[in-house]
Amino acid sequence: MKASDRDSIYNSIVSSCDTLCKSANLLCELIDSIEDRDNISKRISAFEDEADNIFHDARFYFGTNKLFEERDTTRFFNIMESVECVIDSVDELARDFCRYNITEMKENAISLIINIERASDEVMQLVVALNKSTNRSVH
Repeated sequence: MKASDRDSIYNSIVSSCDTLCKSANLLCELIDSIEDRDNISKRISAFEDEADNIFHDARFYFGTNKLFEERDTTRFFNIMESVECVIDSVDELARDFCRYNITEMKENAISLIINIERASDEVMQLVVALNKSTNRSVH
């Protein structure tokens, strides 16, 4: 894989992970501000739209540069696709709070939301570690 491709792919994955972290952080705001669920849900949806754009741009980049033919780059694409799916799920969860007019949270829902935020932070740390490891193996 060319260094320019690696950098572009990494930047797209980091952007996706950053969007996931922002969405998860907003989801945590629901714990203390459930009455503001409509506004928080709209903000999460805006991040989901941003993530869609990042993902579609990356898919176009992969296709244009024939990167789907390379095994290693396909793995990176799969990571980004998985992050996109999680962002979609966070958006749906936030929308469900509005759809079902949820006005209070039980302890297990709070734990779930906190764990989503922690997991999103872990994914970002893993992506940073992956980049460091990939840079060492390429040079």
